[in-house]
Amino acid sequence: MLFVDVGGDVLAQGDPAVLVGHSMGGIAVTQAAARCPEQIVALVYVAAFAPGEGQSLADLVSYPEAADDQVQANLVVSGDPPVGTLSPEAAPSALFNCSTPEQAAWGVKIMGPQAIAPFEHRVSVPEDRRAAFERLPRAYVSCAQDRAIPPAMQRRMLTDAGCEPVIELDTDHSPWISRTEDLVQALDRIVAGPAR
Repeated sequence: MLFVDVGGDVLAQGDPAVLVGHSMGGIAVTQAAARCPEQIVALVYVAAFAPGEGQSLADLVSYPEAADDQVQANLVVSGDPPVGTLSPEAAPSALFNCSTPEQAAWGVKIMGPQAIAPFEHRVSVPEDRRAAFERLPRAYVSCAQDRAIPPAMQRRMLTDAGCEPVIELDTDHSPWISRTEDLVQALDRIVAGPAR
């Protein structure tokens, strides 16, 4: 994963950081933390996949709680190497169902194809970093009207990961568009805790 490699290099050069992952980004921040937990203050998942060691995104979307995932239901995979795309017709309902029409249109416009290979990447924790990684505080911002990672799936993952605090927003999978101020306040509240 490119983010994990680059992110680890950046983290090693600065002060310890809070890593925030949205959606599939939860996989990336978890793996980055596994590689350099001493540079992480906390992990925050925003409507995100929160894997345990040895888990991949493909594993998580196979859970029964993920059965109503509208991204997986509408993802079109093609090409070599394979990439997944979500049609402009399916995206508003799957990702932006609480956004204004203008917000949803902007969200659709900035979407691009997603490489499929990272779906199979399993989180791996080096043995010499395991204890530090397991001690990292984890928090979760759940989205009650999420159709991409259904709320039941979010609850399962945040429970399995031991996330605390958990802040619920009454919005879709894209709170950075639909509830920007609420998301900023939630992140400020979370960071004020473990970052002190």
